[in-house]
Amino acid sequence: NKTASKYSIIFFILTSVINFLKPLPKSAHKLIVGKHITAAVIVTNATPMKIFSSVGKKPDATVTAMVDEWNDFEFADGFFYAAGHAPVQTASLGGENVVYWQLWWESKEASDAGWADWATNSEAEAWSAKHSSVMTCDGEGRRAYDFYWPLGEEANWNGPNQWVTYAHYCKFNGEDGLDLLRSAVGAFNEFTLSADNPEPFAYSVIFHNGENPEPYTDYDFFWMNYYENHADAETSYARFAENGSEVQAMFDASATCEGPNASDSYQFYPDPDDEA
Repeated sequence: NKTASKYSIIFFILTSVINFLKPLPKSAHKLIVGKHITAAVIVTNATPMKIFSSVGKKPDATVTAMVDEWNDFEFADGFFYAAGHAPVQTASLGGENVVYWQLWWESKEASDAGWADWATNSEAEAWSAKHSSVMTCDGEGRRAYDFYWPLGEEANWNGPNQWVTYAHYCKFNGEDGLDLLRSAVGAFNEFTLSADNPEPFAYSVIFHNGENPEPYTDYDFFWMNYYENHADAETSYARFAENGSEVQAMFDASATCEGPNASDSYQFYPDPDDEA
């Protein structure tokens, strides 16, 4: 696939998220071969999401203000995107009432260097302390992944202000699972592009990079479907159930998956205020 490539991410599990963000730019990622990528997740306190449902009451103590100030930092080379994901259900792999913060990097080396700089940044420490009542992040507990954007620039994805993510947690059925997954990805790409459906859609496949903790390591990879809204997701899943049985059989031969697990997703970086 000439449009395939992969990038680097860092994930955080947080306690809230905001509602004005944009999704991944469709030019940012591509598929299962290419240069190295990384990701990670960071665990935080489980503060009920409803506390942050009224952003305007205390503007200095909201996720909006926190992320806005975070965007004032000068970030390390190789960092190019960040997003937040709030699960629709109260429980997810990260625990009860948490959300996820992702950072995309061009390489693992860039990620490691960026985190080393952040750990010694006194202004970053002050920012974290100032907003500790809003959310707290366990940087030491972040998790690393390789991230692939299989449809590349062919994805029907134009960057809405807010999107939804439908995640599947998957475990290979055997030693040939990865090879079978590659074949399934190719078939799914052909199925998707030939269908030419009107709903915007893209997806990613995420693999562990290095040692990650349980329960995440109970799964070999994570499949993420992206839609503009939940109605589009429901339409897409119903259509695939009706017309995609042959491709689904290829996926079933490769891995056993749980889900979908839905989240509301938002852009954190580049600063959405700058793109308005």
